[in-house]
Amino acid sequence: MSQKKKKNHIHSTPPTVRIEKLVPGGSGLGYMDKGVVFVPITAPGDIVSLREVRKRRGVHFAELDKLIESSAQRRDPPCPWFGRCGGCQWMHMDYGSQLRWKEDVFKQALRGIAHLKDLPSIRVHPSPDEFEYRFRARLQIKGLAVGFFRRGSNSIVPWDRCMLLPEALNSTVTDLRDWLRDNGTHPTLESCEVALSPVDGSISLNWIIDILNGNSDTARMIMDGMEDTAIRGEVNLAGQAAHDSRGAAIAAKGGSLPLEVEKIRMWASPGTFFQVNPEVNKVLVNRALTHLQSRDSRSLLDLYCGNGNFSLPAAAAGMKAVGVEASPGAILDARSASAPDNRFIEMDTSRFLEQDFAQSDAVIVDPPRTGLPLEVAKLLGAKRFPCLIYVSCEPSTLARDLARLTEAGYVINDIELFDMFPQTFHSEALVVMRG
Repeated sequence: MSQKKKKNHIHSTPPTVRIEKLVPGGSGLGYMDKGVVFVPITAPGDIVSLREVRKRRGVHFAELDKLIESSAQRRDPPCPWFGRCGGCQWMHMDYGSQLRWKEDVFKQALRGIAHLKDLPSIRVHPSPDEFEYRFRARLQIKGLAVGFFRRGSNSIVPWDRCMLLPEALNSTVTDLRDWLRDNGTHPTLESCEVALSPVDGSISLNWIIDILNGNSDTARMIMDGMEDTAIRGEVNLAGQAAHDSRGAAIAAKGGSLPLEVEKIRMWASPGTFFQVNPEVNKVLVNRALTHLQSRDSRSLLDLYCGNGNFSLPAAAAGMKAVGVEASPGAILDARSASAPDNRFIEMDTSRFLEQDFAQSDAVIVDPPRTGLPLEVAKLLGAKRFPCLIYVSCEPSTLARDLARLTEAGYVINDIELFDMFPQTFHSEALVVMRG
């Protein structure tokens, strides 16, 4: 054993702990003689023995060795790949417990990071489906291996069927593996985002190719091959695209995926963002509109608007909506579905906010997982919109931004949580603030 391993290894015999709660990131928290320890794939109330206990930066981490006593919140995970595959973290808990702990983990972030007290009660919206809800997923590819990353690793778990994906996407994964097996591997191919339309069942594919060695010839060969495979399998392939690992477009073929929200037809071109759980997204958009209408908002500024997920339904409901988005593909999707009097602007959010523009009654921000850049939070604080709705999939960056916005004078009125991602620790939040 190396000196480094000797130094980092804490126990020679497996310690035993009781799991007290779940924490951001999804692990269970227990107490050892040397302090707290974080253990994945555990549930509050479990008594477990630990292995591979390590201390990194003053914090202990461990793997579950044996389950000595099971929590009442546990269930047998129905997926045989659970625990190895990194796609799910909480499938070992019943769904009601998952919802309760998502709310608790969310509150931990708001109180621990934003130091917010006297929070309003949180309304939690479950997903109608625990499984087969995920209509968009990124598949990792290494040689002939296609799947999700192994938990805590960059190796790939090549599951035969993912329980989170509808059957049409599982079939597409099978087609992709068959094509790679028959046509050879492509070292420059890193991943593929597969997406399914809930409207007509069509499929789109977005290939991610190595930034240094990828090229359009490789991309077109892969897209042509999958198009032939789709035709033979009678798959309705809406469109394909290829991007490098920075997100720069390499090639595109075909059209966009049809979506529908609040009876509004929308489009998502391959590689552009849309919410993975269509049924929960409908609830999310409806609740955002309800909050806007209850405040008699007549004009809306939709920042990080994507394909118009919020602004198109708001415009259909009678509001004057302006969408701002840096992604050229998403802006094209939004414009293709918009009425002539709607405006969708391709621009970085901070640059837009630095300009003079007509003040809106309300603003929605739905930034990426990294949250709002500091300059955007400052500009929103200076503008003091009458109503600000923040939509987020990452509690830690949301909490950081809420601290900045409340310090600038915004007051939190309502918080709602949406289970966009059952079987994982992730959730989607909607926070309504008064300026």
